[in-house]
Amino acid sequence: KDPRASDTLYVDHLIAPLSVNTMPEKTLLAALDHGTFDAPMATTGDAHERELQRFAALGLAVEPLGQTLQQEGAAAFVASWNSLLQSIAQRMRKAS
Repeated sequence: KDPRASDTLYVDHLIAPLSVNTMPEKTLLAALDHGTFDAPMATTGDAHERELQRFAALGLAVEPLGQTLQQEGAAAFVASWNSLLQSIAQRMRKAS
């Protein structure tokens, strides 16, 4: 991530219906304070097809990229969850 970029860059332009965006608390607070949210992505009509065609014209293979991002994202969440469980277990052992 570019340190020169806005602290709300990854929030302002990523609004999609039926989606979840996780973010650090610092980013959430910045978004609430001074975020400039775009309109949600279109879910009807052919707007999304035009976007996919633009990506393809630029040589971006969206499907495999999406699969990779989903797999890496899921793995990161699993690792984070397991770390949290280990931390809780360690604190419980210390407390008993």
